[in-house]
Amino acid sequence: MLNRIVTGITIKNGRACGVRYRDVHEPVEKEKQGFAKCVIANAAIPHVANDLLPVPANQKLLKKMRNQVPSISFLCVYLKFKRPLFQLGNQSYCTIVGDKRWTKLAQLAEA
Repeated sequence: MLNRIVTGITIKNGRACGVRYRDVHEPVEKEKQGFAKCVIANAAIPHVANDLLPVPANQKLLKKMRNQVPSISFLCVYLKFKRPLFQLGNQSYCTIVGDKRWTKLAQLAEA
């Protein structure tokens, strides 16, 4: 699904089992719920702990974060498609054109 905002993580028996979400163009009242065997939060850890996880499920994560210093994160998943993403209905994507000689992440940062 594209163009969705996750508004919360559903916890059952101490495990994440789903998410609450809504379409980016819909009001909060139109929230829906989806379930899965595995939930991956692709969001900043403070956002997950403070906004997405319910109390008391967030307490362990908040305790671990207490003495941590905020930092940037850099995680990319590269997917190659045979046609432009806009043809698939996606309007949110990033295109990076790199040099074939780049073999290390530091070279991308320098560029």
